[in-house]
Amino acid sequence: MKAMEELKRRLSKAEEELQREHSERGAVERALEIERARADELCRRLQGEVGRRESLELRVAAVGQEGELATRKEKERREEVEEEARRLGEELNLAQAELETKHAAVEELTRKLNEMEGRLMDQSQNPVVLELEAQLVEKNKSIRVLQQRLGDMKKMLQRELRNTSGQVEGNAVLVPSESETVSAGNPSNPPAAAFDGSSEGGRITNKEVSGKSPHLSSHLRSPQSSSSTLEEDVNFQYLKHVVVKFLTSREYEAQQLTRAVSTLLRLNAEEERLLRETVQWRASWFGSAGWRLGLSRTSPSAGTHHSPT
Repeated sequence: MKAMEELKRRLSKAEEELQREHSERGAVERALEIERARADELCRRLQGEVGRRESLELRVAAVGQEGELATRKEKERREEVEEEARRLGEELNLAQAELETKHAAVEELTRKLNEMEGRLMDQSQNPVVLELEAQLVEKNKSIRVLQQRLGDMKKMLQRELRNTSGQVEGNAVLVPSESETVSAGNPSNPPAAAFDGSSEGGRITNKEVSGKSPHLSSHLRSPQSSSSTLEEDVNFQYLKHVVVKFLTSREYEAQQLTRAVSTLLRLNAEEERLLRETVQWRASWFGSAGWRLGLSRTSPSAGTHHSPT
């Protein structure tokens, strides 16, 4: 019996020790879990610190590279500025040398100009020179008037030609542009065509202005010397074309051609008025009806007889 009790006592004691050890083991396991959690947290923090350190190292390296690049660029820029300064200095020296050369040339030209002015002043005192200059001024005025008349005649002829549909037969009349200048005293200038408004209705003649000598031997050819034949004044083929076109054209085209026909045929003011009235009568309703029916007409100036010029 005593042995049995002893065994029970030992067994209970062993169970108590086992429970105590079990509770101690649970406490140790809990402490171990806490330590593991702390270790994991430390590992994560360590990894974060390592990542930040690597990032800082990369940033430091990048900043170092940027600094080196900026230093290199600054050096290159400084070299470019120095090179540009050297180039500008050379250009400045060349410009100064050229300026000195120009100053010398200007002084030389000024000296020559003064000499020429002195010679011109001496020549201007000559009565012959003064008379020739006055004649030159008068000739230039006459030339400008003739050129103005030529320009008006050219515009009128071009306007009439644009209203016609046919083409000019043979050679066309040569009419120079308004901008063509006629200068006296220059033998290289070609003859210029000019409009002569001295005769009735006006005509186109070829007048030469040339410089044969320093005494202003250039002159305008007299209208009487150029009016011997019709072919010398106006191209005959052009005259024939305009007249035929006028006779065969419609009333509106005939009205546009009236001025050209009057100029080419040298009609006076009364004859031109009669021609215009005839064309206007043809353009009217009564005139066109009478023209188609073959009736005789009576225009306001039909009873007036005009002799040709």
